[in-house]
Amino acid sequence: MNNIKQKIQSRIDYFNEYTDEDKQMACQYMMEDFIENAKALDMFLNGNNSTFDPNNEKHVKIWAKLDLLNDELEMILDSAK
Repeated sequence: MNNIKQKIQSRIDYFNEYTDEDKQMACQYMMEDFIENAKALDMFLNGNNSTFDPNNEKHVKIWAKLDLLNDELEMILDSAK
């Protein structure tokens, strides 16, 4: 847990070194990455090519990690309100 706090603080320190313009650009790029990643995950989980195999242990582990990540994102959004 301490390692996560250190990583977060490191990112905060790095972000705080940005100019305001760079901060806005960093947020924009991050959102673009989120959108592209969400599209790729959608194709993996629900795509027409049926990439996701619910009987594949590796795929189920990926699903579990995504589920935890989604919970974390919801908590982040709730704390931002």
